[in-house]
Amino acid sequence: TAKLHKILARITYVNNLGNTFARNSTLGIAVKSEPEYSVNIDQSEVFSKKDQGKVVVSFYNTGTSDINFVTLELAENNDFEIFSPKNVYLGNIESDDFESADYNIYVKEVKKEIELKLIAKFKDNYNKEYVKQISLQLKLYTEKDAIKYNLKKAESKASQIIFGMIGILLVAFWVFMMVDCYNSKLSK
Repeated sequence: TAKLHKILARITYVNNLGNTFARNSTLGIAVKSEPEYSVNIDQSEVFSKKDQGKVVVSFYNTGTSDINFVTLELAENNDFEIFSPKNVYLGNIESDDFESADYNIYVKEVKKEIELKLIAKFKDNYNKEYVKQISLQLKLYTEKDAIKYNLKKAESKASQIIFGMIGILLVAFWVFMMVDCYNSKLSK
């Protein structure tokens, strides 16, 4: 593992007079490895224009050493608005583990995909600080395609017809009431 290892050593040597000496000592060996990671969009509730929902971004530690004090920051973009905190602290991530950050966004524009620009800040086991820029693509669909691929539920035609009929009945009721009031012989 990438850390400072303590090794016990026995050193034996002979001087120029032929005398043998032995000494026990402790050596420190620093094993270093660059942090290895992967960042992905694991889940999304955002599939098309004017969708608002949660996008889950996961930070995976794929290396042999721990990655410490991890924060992810989602950068502003003209394509979407962020309704959740932009900075998310993930903490320490052990080797072969992951942590996730949830962002609540609203998509303004229609495009085939929007770019999520993230800034990852973290430290290795020796407190060396890293700042990495990460770009992830969130694929978007038209409303029709999102429904076709079962990413969104279509509004049922029956509910649209029922709400339309209720609206017509309410308008007709109010028109009838207004005419009835106008024709009424009661005093105003």
